[in-house]
Amino acid sequence: MSSQQKIALTVASAALVVGAIDYTAVTIAAPDFQRDFGLDLLDIRVLFVSFWFFDIAALLFSGRLSDAWSRQRVMVLGFGTFVVGSAMAVVSPNLEILVFARSVQGLGAGLIFGPTLAILTDNFPAPRLGWIFGVWAAIGGVALALAPVFGGALVELSGWRAIFAATGLLAAMAFFFSTRLDLSVRANVSFQFDWLGIGLILLVIGQLAVALLRLESRGADPILVVLVISAGLMLIGFGFSQRREEAGVLPRPIATATGFVVGTGLATIAYALAHFIIVAIVIYFYAVLGFTFFQTGAALLAYSVVWFAASFLGGRLVDGLGIRMMALFGTLIVTLGVALLALWVTEESYPLVAAALAVFALGNAALMPAVNKGAMAAVRPEDRGLASGSNMMFRLVGALFGFAGGLAMVAYFDEKVLPGIDLVSVQLSSSVDLLIRGDVPERLREFLSGNYADALATTLWWSCSVALLGVILALFARWPHSSTEPATEAAEVE
Repeated sequence: MSSQQKIALTVASAALVVGAIDYTAVTIAAPDFQRDFGLDLLDIRVLFVSFWFFDIAALLFSGRLSDAWSRQRVMVLGFGTFVVGSAMAVVSPNLEILVFARSVQGLGAGLIFGPTLAILTDNFPAPRLGWIFGVWAAIGGVALALAPVFGGALVELSGWRAIFAATGLLAAMAFFFSTRLDLSVRANVSFQFDWLGIGLILLVIGQLAVALLRLESRGADPILVVLVISAGLMLIGFGFSQRREEAGVLPRPIATATGFVVGTGLATIAYALAHFIIVAIVIYFYAVLGFTFFQTGAALLAYSVVWFAASFLGGRLVDGLGIRMMALFGTLIVTLGVALLALWVTEESYPLVAAALAVFALGNAALMPAVNKGAMAAVRPEDRGLASGSNMMFRLVGALFGFAGGLAMVAYFDEKVLPGIDLVSVQLSSSVDLLIRGDVPERLREFLSGNYADALATTLWWSCSVALLGVILALFARWPHSSTEPATEAAEVE
């Protein structure tokens, strides 16, 4: 790799590492927030939701801003903003300042995540894009696997403020590397706002945020269901609105690029399934199998290890076998993994569940480099930043859907047994994310051990239908050819 390619990979990977540590480590510190500030569960949820809201909101414009203003300037601004938010969090004297600091961090995270796919696409030739996206995913997998351990150690040794100090230091180092990005990489396009599109997306995010805040230990909540359904309908409405806009959040050249639409859609489905499955399986390990805090973390390492190891090979196979072949293979294996989970969770056997999780991780490791390459290779060079930011935004929205869905299912079984256990203080990713610190009440295990496994199996069978939709999309989509340079929809297709 050239020096500029190494810098590009370093900066793009730094965004993943900083995000992974911040997401997971801050989760582990939730009980310390409660103790120091006297917070209740709603306060904890506000801390997390504020970060997510501003993260996704910033993704609405950070990608296009990198087209108009240069990738380097946006990454420098993003890492700088994140450092400021981290410093504010370190010295926060109360909840209000901490929530504001988390919002600033979320804004910075949205700025650094927006251009990441574009940075890699700019600096690596099309025949190697699958490989570099695989390497990038593998680095993210390692970061997500180690982040809870790193964060837990910091909390135990120095308290929760040390986590923000550490993420701020890492962001400061990434800030230095981002200044060395090629300043000339930009599309010189105009920066315009699509108020209708932005409004619809913000309403989607807002409804999901309110849905997360309403999750309480009181059983099923009809309003929560309405909020999630309404958010889904508005997301569909957003998609239709963009096909009529020449200068929207997703202008016509992107909204009509099948490779981008399908690639982004498959990434969104994958993130939603992964987030739902991880939160549901963590509860399963605790409540049904009776695992301890550390056993649950170790149990999920199989998922992260397979993701890491398979990502390198998956990326190379995307370049060698083509986007369609690997997207189809990945969606089929993801579907198989979900089906095996549905089949085996009622057996209450850790080896079987771990094997199913490994299959699910293998499918994602094959799928993600393919859909990343398919999405980015389908758009014009002048739209890469916008495409990158939009792709990252939709996959985070998918994560929120999965996150809310998993917690809603848990809350349904939570009529009398979960007071004092904070389910929403978890940031879920494709890795070890732990919900609870301390002992799990025996009454929780007794209540959930039978009903929960059966309900989880039923929900996973329904999730297979979503995964099968991904198989159909992967099979019939008009993908860009693996060896062609990123271009318009008129480019050579497979």
